[in-house]
Amino acid sequence: MKDISILFFLNSFSKVLVLIFTLILIRVLSVEEYAYFISVFTFYNILFQLLCGIIERLYVVETKQFLENFLCNISNLYFFIILLPANYFLFYKGLSYFLLIIILSTSSLFLQLLRIIMQKQERFKTYALLEITRNILWLIVGILIVYDYKQGNFVYILYSHAILSLLIFIIGIKKVPSQIGSISKSFTYLNNKKSLISYSVLAGLFPYIVFIATDKFGSNYDISALGAALRYQAILSLVVLSINTVVLSQIGNVSILKNYVKNLWKKVYLAVTICLLFILCVYFLIPFIDGGKYPDSKNYFLLLSATTILSLFNLPPVSILLKKMQYGKILKSLLVSLTVTATLVFALYYFLGIEALQSIEILLFSMIFAYMINLMINVWQCLRLQYEDIDC
Repeated sequence: MKDISILFFLNSFSKVLVLIFTLILIRVLSVEEYAYFISVFTFYNILFQLLCGIIERLYVVETKQFLENFLCNISNLYFFIILLPANYFLFYKGLSYFLLIIILSTSSLFLQLLRIIMQKQERFKTYALLEITRNILWLIVGILIVYDYKQGNFVYILYSHAILSLLIFIIGIKKVPSQIGSISKSFTYLNNKKSLISYSVLAGLFPYIVFIATDKFGSNYDISALGAALRYQAILSLVVLSINTVVLSQIGNVSILKNYVKNLWKKVYLAVTICLLFILCVYFLIPFIDGGKYPDSKNYFLLLSATTILSLFNLPPVSILLKKMQYGKILKSLLVSLTVTATLVFALYYFLGIEALQSIEILLFSMIFAYMINLMINVWQCLRLQYEDIDC
């Protein structure tokens, strides 16, 4: 519990620095500029988090196998998870948008590699301090840009974020493994892990489905309001991230899973209590924070928070399935929940038309429904494992 508390405090401080700055941008940027900024900021986060989620699960759970072809594994995953999808932005958003996505996601990937490696070594404080340093410097640079702000200068804020990420990575580059390995062996290894990779991709996209749909079908105001709500939720999600980071680093070394899961549930209950208090405070503070610029972000934040609470309750069953290497079961659970929810959304589209896809509230309620189904299926699968006399 001490590790989680320290990590949560340091991560919270780090993310609060970013949140302070993005809140400043909500006031400074026009609706159109903030929509562009938050769109780039969110999509680059999606891509590099998808990649890092896969690397994290493979490296932490199967360190030896992953290290055998470390750089080839990273390169192959980078090509399929970042480079190929990024071409969508090149054709539909333009060259400048595409370059921002590639530069930001690549630089953040380098920094996150340090986090994953230090996480395995349980050096949580070291990485957190490196990230705090990056965010403090970014806050200073960003405020200098905003102080004498001219229209369009927000792109320099994004480029400065990428440069600072690379600088912090260079400081800790000696910690990164240098094994190159074989491309063919890497493809074979990754192919054998396709269930885990597919799950990681779907799990990474899961929280952003509504934003992706809004970016496609919504107005600049819709993108900005939902983007602002996502920034508030980012602090709330730190509770999940902090617990998940410690869980993944320790799950491979657990001998008696029952005791571990029992202690994990205690942490989840405490985390849920903290989250509920935070939700209550932020909900009433939002109008003062953004000056009433995006009134709908209050309700969007409340609905997004429900998915965070459900994610917390999902941690113990998913940890059990990961420990038992039941990657296929985890993937099937996610696919079923997404399929049922997609069917619901298409039914609403059939009866309501395009308004169903343009209504952020409808999409958010659908996502909550998907999270609930996913949780119930994972719990049911763990109960089945127990029934089959597999030690849970």
